[in-house]
Amino acid sequence: MEQTSLLPRRMMRRSEAAKYLNDKGLPYGPKTMAKLAVVGGGPPFRKADRIPLYDPIDLDAWVCSKLSPLVKSTSELAELSRAGTDGGLRAPMSRHRVDAGMTAPQSRPKGEVSAARRRGRRAIPRKVSLRNVSPPTG
Repeated sequence: MEQTSLLPRRMMRRSEAAKYLNDKGLPYGPKTMAKLAVVGGGPPFRKADRIPLYDPIDLDAWVCSKLSPLVKSTSELAELSRAGTDGGLRAPMSRHRVDAGMTAPQSRPKGEVSAARRRGRRAIPRKVSLRNVSPPTG
């Protein structure tokens, strides 16, 4: 079993870490950080039972990884991005490839009805109004 020595610095809970990141200029809230902890891409953390704890040094390193290189204009940043030297700022465009000849989904031909309408249902259910409902008798 690997042992980890805890240094004397204070670990932060998620809400404190979010405030710390906001002070650094990144507008991340606790809920966004919780989502990033699930899907990935957020700052590294440890868990003490069920409580995620963030080390300020790891938060600083993560903030630095999100920053672009120092530039003098947005066009210079665009050139760096095209050249692939953006300092790791941008994520890959997408995992999905667009092949030549692919088009966006087309809408239904005019006059064609959706399956929900054919069954006599609305695609989005109506909200029920309680004003016109009479109280139960009995």
